[in-house]
Amino acid sequence: MMKYIRFSLVLFSAFLLTYLKAGIPPVTADGEVVSLAPMLKQVTPAVVNISVSTPSPIIDNPLFNDPFFRQFFDLPEARPNQSAGSGVIIDANNGIIVTNHHVISRASEIKVILKDRREFNAQLIGIDPRTDLAVIKIPPNQLLAIPMGDSDKVEVGDFVAAIGNPFAIGQTVTSGIISALGRSGINMRNFEDFIQTDAAINPGNSGGALVNLKGELIGINSNIISPAGASAGIGFAIPVNMVKAIVSQIREHGKVERGIFGIQIQNLNPNLAENFGISQTNGAVVNRVVKDSSAEKSGIKVGDVIIEINQIKILNANHLRSQLALIPPNNKFRLKIFRQNKIYTINSVMNPPISPKLSQGFSNKSPSKDIGITFANNKSGVVIAKISKNTAAASWGVKVGDLVISINGKKIKSTSDIPKLDSNNIDITLRRNNSILKIIRR
Repeated sequence: MMKYIRFSLVLFSAFLLTYLKAGIPPVTADGEVVSLAPMLKQVTPAVVNISVSTPSPIIDNPLFNDPFFRQFFDLPEARPNQSAGSGVIIDANNGIIVTNHHVISRASEIKVILKDRREFNAQLIGIDPRTDLAVIKIPPNQLLAIPMGDSDKVEVGDFVAAIGNPFAIGQTVTSGIISALGRSGINMRNFEDFIQTDAAINPGNSGGALVNLKGELIGINSNIISPAGASAGIGFAIPVNMVKAIVSQIREHGKVERGIFGIQIQNLNPNLAENFGISQTNGAVVNRVVKDSSAEKSGIKVGDVIIEINQIKILNANHLRSQLALIPPNNKFRLKIFRQNKIYTINSVMNPPISPKLSQGFSNKSPSKDIGITFANNKSGVVIAKISKNTAAASWGVKVGDLVISINGKKIKSTSDIPKLDSNNIDITLRRNNSILKIIRR
């Protein structure tokens, strides 16, 4: 019994310590139970409701706008569609609000409703569909902005609150924790590096705020995964550091300009990590370098494992892709790479988006049909005898001694069966220690 009591006290002490570190007292001076209310009173006025009018199909057709035509065919009166979302005031002095692009993408009119029920017509400043962000502006009339946090410092398990206007019922607050970081693959056309949370996010929450217990903005709520269309405890927010970079460009240029670094990358999986002799599996492997690109000029090589960019640790290939997309053209940045059991720091600069030389294609420091593998016969069949450095195969995870089963659907029994190989189009099946390894490149 005493052991149970001691264990409970330890848990309770840890709970109190968590809230003390967050700057929130566990008990008020009057003996009241701790609450998020004081923090929320400070930040909720900065979260707004966005009402959007979009043209109906009837309005889109000029013929249907004719009253006689509508009456003759007994058509309903043409009215614009209404939709709702959320937004966050990030600059009170200038009336700047950030929201999701998909909230206002087809808007003919954007109306902002504050928590105190004041309404303003908003002006669209700019959009970036690739990160699903948009910036709008209202008159700076007694507004309150939300303080910005640092999304690079958040951790799985941190307590958070989501604020928005779900189902257009009015401002609502939900709470939870950060469930995961660096989520991607929701929409492969976009640059994604989502914060995942179990704080309930529902339709209408899009564009709302994800805040920490200090009342700092750490993300803009954007997506959910749910078979029923409502919250299932899997919600995603755009990290505030990505928001800062995108909003800065939109405010300065009216749009987002992206450059070209000149690499093709893939995830650092356990097989590749073992092949490169690196203990971690976080990072991105360079498997191609664009000829005459900034990447080639700065010394990036095929087989390099990029583990940091501007002191931000890289989780995977998509994380690096999203971080590179935030660097404007002609801006300098720093990479940390792992190459041949050593760590190097490389300084580079982002190329402008249009460069005729970059259209010449990729370079692997070897002919396109030399993938970098030397094959040999032995009593078991055809095996890999050598893998050349700085070639396409150096980043595939293949090893000397792997038994070749088939290439491009053709069974391989001897080296004479090996077809002409092109690193751009290959399907090779290998056997290693009674396990099957399949390499597909398209």
